Amino acid sequence: MLVSSTAIIVALSYLTVAAVNATSLGYEVPRAKIEVFFPKGFEVSIPHEEGITLFAFHGKLNEEMEGLEAGTWSRDIVRVKNGRWTFRERNAKLRIGDTLYYWTYVIKDGLGYREDNGVFVVHEYGHANAQPTGGDIEEPKRKGNGSGNTGGSFATSISGGGVGAPGSSNSGSNTVNSGVTLIDTVVNSVA
Repeated sequence: MLVSSTAIIVALSYLTVAAVNATSLGYEVPRAKIEVFFPKGFEVSIPHEEGITLFAFHGKLNEEMEGLEAGTWSRDIVRVKNGRWTFRERNAKLRIGDTLYYWTYVIKDGLGYREDNGVFVVHEYGHANAQPTGGDIEEPKRKGNGSGNTGGSFATSISGGGVGAPGSSNSGSNTVNSGVTLIDTVVNSVA
């Protein structure tokens, strides 16, 4: 039986695309490093890896996220700085015991990946923006990253259905979708 060269090319193309997708799905978004400052401000970051072109943070303070909502803070970071992709909120005042609920999104090698259901409880502060001056302000605890509890990673194609778009899956497993991904973000701040 003769196999046409077109059939061989189509089969090889399919196998190449499948191999590329399988390799890409092996990426997991690194757990975000969260540092809370006294008297105000916090940072959320991940280390840079070759192929990352975007890091997005979505979060709320002391209120659980409802699915993939934008949250109080929602920002796309498009530049790496000092080897990290970092979201900075300079005005929020987080206190010991506060809980930050969040999810992150990373585009790596043209595919989008999420870390869902992030939870961070403030147990102590990182380096201080300013020292307390007295009164009823309590001296902050310092160092460490508090605690975090996160769900799994999730992948969508940069040319895929996108976060919460028709055709996308919110199962928490690694999947690739088709279509066009657009991430709309709104930057809100809490004084």
